[in-house]
Amino acid sequence: MSRPKSWGEVNQRRLVHRVIEWDNTAKTADIDLPLTTKPVHIAVDNQSGEELTMTLAHLVRIDNTNASVTVTEGSASYTVTVDEPGAPGEKYSIQHVLPESSGEATNLEVSLVGNVITITLAVNEGGDPDNAKNTARLIADAINDKETGLEGFTAAYDGDGSGVFTDVTDEPIPFTGGTTERWASLYDAEGQELSISIIDKARRVYGPFHYFPRFLGGRITLTAGTAPEDKTITVVQAVEG
Repeated sequence: MSRPKSWGEVNQRRLVHRVIEWDNTAKTADIDLPLTTKPVHIAVDNQSGEELTMTLAHLVRIDNTNASVTVTEGSASYTVTVDEPGAPGEKYSIQHVLPESSGEATNLEVSLVGNVITITLAVNEGGDPDNAKNTARLIADAINDKETGLEGFTAAYDGDGSGVFTDVTDEPIPFTGGTTERWASLYDAEGQELSISIIDKARRVYGPFHYFPRFLGGRITLTAGTAPEDKTITVVQAVEG
């Protein structure tokens, strides 16, 4: 580890050094910052070819929410949600499989083994998926069934539920959303959201921001009106002190 070369280096701490590589698709980029206690300076080197708008936000809390997963195939779609909110809901996953060939028609089955929900699709005598039995509505109904369904989970189908599933999943699909971050935009004393325009080819330092970020941390968001061209960059640095 190198020693500080100046008094200025002794009294500042690098919070982030991020090179944003635009791809002609994204219009926004987020840069998260850790909690700080000293004023923050933000340096932006905008070489994106577009004017950017910089806004700031505090992470004020993280709520327990209901983890869920959406399974989609063509026009067929259904969502399964864990009834108990919180991060433990993200341990679950779901997969579609076909039964072992037996030469007989089968019915749709749902099961939970460990943390994996398995949807065994129904097949006909030839071993092919039975479209009449593998709709999104029937899968959701099977999960929700009070007697034979999955306790602790609730399923809902999209549309009229007539979409059909025929494919197996290569890997179980994980549940997400057991926690949700709650962000609050930074406003000035007059009640106006802080919004800074950064012209193209500008290298500027903004701040000091005396009370950012507080609570649990902060986020810098850069937004372009038009997606910057592929391979253009914007460099963001932030220091405390």
